[in-house]
Amino acid sequence: MGRGGEQSVPLGHSSWASYCGAECGISRAQAYRLLDVAYALAAIHDAVTAGTEVSRTWILFVDDQLS
Repeated sequence: MGRGGEQSVPLGHSSWASYCGAECGISRAQAYRLLDVAYALAAIHDAVTAGTEVSRTWILFVDDQLS
């Protein structure tokens, strides 16, 4: 279920908020915060496992900080 769309509501609940409250005991907003954390962790994992090469973006960032 993507952010911003409630096209499908799991387990027969009438809304995403209803699902979050009944199944997880949290608010819709808290559920989205947890999803944001999960997306961030996935991005960090992908970056860490991508390899050990130094990115051009990092080099430009460091150069800018030293200037």
